[in-house]
Amino acid sequence: MNHSNRELPIIVIILLLLANVSSAQETIFAYVDGGESSRFAPEPVTGYKLEVTKRIYEDLVRARGDMQKKKPTLFMNKGRRYIAWMNPEKVQIGVEEKAYDICRSFGKDSLNALAMLLSHELTHYYESHDWSRHFVNANEGLEASEKIGALDEGIKLETQADYLGGILAISAGYDGYGLMPEFLKETYARYGLPDELPGYPSLQERIRLSDNTAKELKILHGVYKTANFLTLINAYEPAIAYYEHILTKYQSTEVYNNAGVSAALALLDLIEPEEMPYVLPLELDQSSRLDELATRLPKDVEERKSLLLEKSRQFLANAIGLSKKEATPMLNMAILAMLEDEWDESEYLARKAIKTAKKYQQPKAEGDALIVLGILAALQGDKSEAKDFFQQGQKQSPDLARRNLALLSNTPEKAISRQAPVKGVEKIGSIYLDDFLADPQVDQSVELSGNVFNGQKTYASSTVELHFADDGDKYAIFQETSADYAGQSQLGAREGDSREKVENLYGPASKTINLRHGICLRYDNANILFFFNANDQLDRWVIYNAEL
Repeated sequence: MNHSNRELPIIVIILLLLANVSSAQETIFAYVDGGESSRFAPEPVTGYKLEVTKRIYEDLVRARGDMQKKKPTLFMNKGRRYIAWMNPEKVQIGVEEKAYDICRSFGKDSLNALAMLLSHELTHYYESHDWSRHFVNANEGLEASEKIGALDEGIKLETQADYLGGILAISAGYDGYGLMPEFLKETYARYGLPDELPGYPSLQERIRLSDNTAKELKILHGVYKTANFLTLINAYEPAIAYYEHILTKYQSTEVYNNAGVSAALALLDLIEPEEMPYVLPLELDQSSRLDELATRLPKDVEERKSLLLEKSRQFLANAIGLSKKEATPMLNMAILAMLEDEWDESEYLARKAIKTAKKYQQPKAEGDALIVLGILAALQGDKSEAKDFFQQGQKQSPDLARRNLALLSNTPEKAISRQAPVKGVEKIGSIYLDDFLADPQVDQSVELSGNVFNGQKTYASSTVELHFADDGDKYAIFQETSADYAGQSQLGAREGDSREKVENLYGPASKTINLRHGICLRYDNANILFFFNANDQLDRWVIYNAEL
């Protein structure tokens, strides 16, 4: 989810080359060495600024999911020398309060800026960039050619940190790569730095590098968004190809888990409702599968089920391998075991997920795991125990608990009646999706695999993501409103409107989908997705058309 519409008085985005800064006691790797030093260590910063920064930091660490290395401690101080740094000896990542304050000028993008800064530093740490071999300032005896070679190698690693850090931020739900050039200019000015610093590329070179990195990240971000949009409209198998493309460039718990869930959801589409008559936690909308009329399954259903099962298992195993502290991939693996009728294994994994969720304070995952235990009990004929588990899970997972309690008592909730089409044509700005499809002109495109292409087009008030497969016989097009879009939807919904107002305009949603930072309402009669933030305010919307 894009965080561009959440305003926090926070921090920065930067693309500055790490220098190796030595002292008698330790070595730290700083973004810059501004030269302002003191006999005394800068005063630490606590309170609100640090707490807000920690919340974003934890999002990024969770998305990275690399538990093979110790998690660095986050630190903030009142220094005015380094902007941000990574201390490998103390296993510490630091941010200066001045850098935090600079970000206030970025307004609604401040949250994204913080994520980009921290993800950059985390990438240097997790990728084990060994800067002790590449710093220049502390080695005056090097020949000029050696210095240039060292600096060139440093630029390569720094560019990698920007790129992989950008992907990490995107996978955690943040979008700030477009801020890099402006932030560089602002930071140099506010810190009073010259355009040329010893041991660093010039400011103009950094801006050029950040522009190039931003262009690459924009393409990959389009791939990631398209994968998510496809999943939201139940196009699970096409979404898998997009996640697989991302995983060739970057691996994290978040991406592996999303890919595993997409494969598992595609598998569920091939399972008759009577085989799984309860609502599973990994089902995004918690409604439609059991409500929709059964359709004729494809002839190769068993082969496809086997392939999807194996894909999902492998994706989730990788997610679990990267993060032993994240309960959700473990819970999803428990659901896979349930679908294979491996009930003992499923119960073991679900209980393990509960322990992990309790230990690391993940209440939603704990509630979902209790629902899984309830479904296991129900499938084995113990309705009393199933009811007990569903009731235990009500606090953390109320919607799932309610639905499954109703199914357990043979009083399933009434399905939403088929909605009448919305009068008129939904459009954002002056763009009609049918017109775009008739002559698709994109700014950039990428071939994913086989005969699958993703294209992107940016307008002043929206962005278009295009999925093409089988020479255009299968396609999906999504148009998303930009931040601060001033227009309205066909029936009058605007950014900032309450969920209640949107539901009054459009009626009950076809699907209600829980997201990490809010919810999505999907209206099949209007081909529109409404995204609401944690405060139930309309953040953005997406209109779409698909033939898959």
